Amino acid sequence: KSVRDRKTSGGRVHQQALAWKTYQHITGGTIWLGIRIVVPPLVIYGTLIGGQILSDFGPIEWQATHITAFWLGGLLFFFNATRLSGRLLTSEMSEKTLASLMLLPGSTPELLLKMALGLLPAIVAGGSTMMISTFCSMATDSSFELLELLIEPAFYVPWAAFAVILHLQVLFSTWFRYGSMPLATFIVVTVYILVLMLAASGGGDGEFMRIALPLGLLVSSTLACALFQRAIIARVNELVS
Repeated sequence: KSVRDRKTSGGRVHQQALAWKTYQHITGGTIWLGIRIVVPPLVIYGTLIGGQILSDFGPIEWQATHITAFWLGGLLFFFNATRLSGRLLTSEMSEKTLASLMLLPGSTPELLLKMALGLLPAIVAGGSTMMISTFCSMATDSSFELLELLIEPAFYVPWAAFAVILHLQVLFSTWFRYGSMPLATFIVVTVYILVLMLAASGGGDGEFMRIALPLGLLVSSTLACALFQRAIIARVNELVS
C-alpha cells in the first residue's frame, strides 16, 4: 500500500474518529444498535397481541394494535434519544477527556457535530417500532394517507419540539450531571402548551390553527435550536479554556 493511500485512509479514519468513539462508547456499538432495532418491536407487539389473545375479547384489532404500538414506540424513542444526547458531553466531562477532544483539528462546532453524528444510528434505531407500526397501519388501513399527513405543517411541530428539547438538554447537561432531560422537557413542553392555549383563546380561525400557527412554531423552534447551538459551543469553549 502506497504512502499516499495510507495517508488518505488515515485521514478518513481520523475524520470519523469522534463519531466512532461516540458510537462505540456512548451508544454501545453494533450490538446495542441491533438490540434497539429488534427488541422493542418484539416486546411491544408481543405484549399487545398476547394480551388480546389471552383476554379472549375476539379477533385481534390490528389497527388499534398498530396505533398503540406507535405511541409506545414513540415514548421509547424519546427516552432513548434524550438519554443518549444527555450523555454526549457529560461522559467526556466525567472522564475529563473533553478538553483533549477539543484540541483535535477543526473548530468546536465541527468537532461537536462529529460527536453528535455518532449518536444518529442509535437514535434512528430507537424509532424502529414507530416505523414498523406506521407501515403496518398503511398496509391494514387503505384510508391511511401518509402523504396527506406529511404535507401538514402541524405534523412537524412535535418533531421541532423534540429537536429543541435535545438541544436544551445538551446545554443543561454541561451544568447538571443529572436532571437535564426532565428539566428541558418541562420547559419546552410548557412553552408549547402556553402558545397553543393562547392561540386557541385568541379565537384563531381554522386556517390559522392549521397552517400559520404550526409554521410559526417551526420557525421559532429553528431559531431556538440555532440559539442553543451557539450557547452549547460557547459553554464548551468555556469549559475547555
